[in-house]
This record gives sequence, C-alpha cells and structure tokens, in this order.
Amino acid sequence: MRLALFQPDIPQNVGACIRLSACFGVDLDVIEPVGFRFDDRAMKRAALDYGPLAHMT
Repeated sequence: MRLALFQPDIPQNVGACIRLSACFGVDLDVIEPVGFRFDDRAMKRAALDYGPLAHMT
C-alpha cells in the first residue's frame, strides 16, 4: 500500500501524512509541484520528529 498526495498546498496536512507514513510503515509519494517549500516551518512542526522515519519518494 502507498499513500499519494497530489500537488498538496497545506504543509500541516503533509506533516500529518509524514507521521502516518512513519508510524504505519506506509510509503508516501508527494507529487509535485507543492504549494510550499519543504523546509516550511509549519510542515516541520506538524511532522514533529517523524520525518527521518518516513518512507517518502
């Protein structure tokens, strides 16, 4: 199973999906373009420290 986000605009939603990917071991595909920079503070805050544990492509 894979989780795909098509051109996401809200960094908090991507952060929540990163946490989901890390916790459940689901691969996460983020299909660009996105409406924010990946170093956005809001996304980092929403993802907490799960970013390195997520399986993102």
